[in-house]
Amino acid sequence: MADLRRIAETCGITIMPKKANHPSSLDPKQTYSRGTIKTIAGLHGEDHIVFVLTSIISATQNETQLYGVTIRAISLWLLDGGYDERDTQVIKGLMSTIYLSSLREQVRACSYPEQPLRMADRLTQLLQNQQEWMVA
Repeated sequence: MADLRRIAETCGITIMPKKANHPSSLDPKQTYSRGTIKTIAGLHGEDHIVFVLTSIISATQNETQLYGVTIRAISLWLLDGGYDERDTQVIKGLMSTIYLSSLREQVRACSYPEQPLRMADRLTQLLQNQQEWMVA
């Protein structure tokens, strides 16, 4: 069973109580997504969820993006890409170029089913385009 307190301390985030009032936006390094974190930790281990959360907050512009859909999308993207903790510097560099808030809003605006999967796919496309541009 995932230890949410240990995960939060390791990542430097605050997991808000279930009964707390949910504002429309999050403060930096704050989340209400207890269930998402527990589920991912249960499926892929605490090391993976720590990697997911620290990847998201590694860029200042993404510190307020610890929404469940975003956490699931980054988890899918990291797993699909075969990334792990050894790739921390690469992921930090990639995350510094992405605004997860814009990506999440684009996916929500289109009312896609399976939003985490669509976000992960879109993230892959954006990064591939970026890499092609850098090589050209």
